Amino acid sequence: AGDLVRVLVTLAVVAAAVAVFAFLSRQQNKKPGAAARVKESAAGLAKILPVTGGERMVFVIVALTAGLCEEFLYRGWLLHFLGAALGSVWFGLILSSFAFGFAHIYQGRGGMIGSTLVGAVFGVIYLVCGGLLLAQALHAAMDLWNGISLGKALAEPDEG
Repeated sequence: AGDLVRVLVTLAVVAAAVAVFAFLSRQQNKKPGAAARVKESAAGLAKILPVTGGERMVFVIVALTAGLCEEFLYRGWLLHFLGAALGSVWFGLILSSFAFGFAHIYQGRGGMIGSTLVGAVFGVIYLVCGGLLLAQALHAAMDLWNGISLGKALAEPDEG
């Protein structure tokens, strides 16, 4: 019963965070010039974002693979490897989160910082739930949402 309660509490916290993020995102997108700002921000990643329908279909596989594999690597293995080496799972969490952030250097400084923080959140979810499944699902969903949304924004004609 304790494991179920932990999972349900974690799901509730994650759902609340997603709801707040979605609300804030919608509010931000209502501001004048929001589409132009998104395009400008995403321009540096344009080569890896899915713009066409075919690219979006392939990107679904990429997002699912990233969610599964990166969680196995950074939370399932590296967190425990570093935690055992340092004698603290929390130090392992911190260092594996920084490694995860550094792996996203191609996103620039903001992307690295954001990825470090998201990696820490995924690590806490993993430790609280005792398994990777929820973190993997959230990771894949986040990658899918961000990639498809930014790719669509790049594909849309400029506001005039």
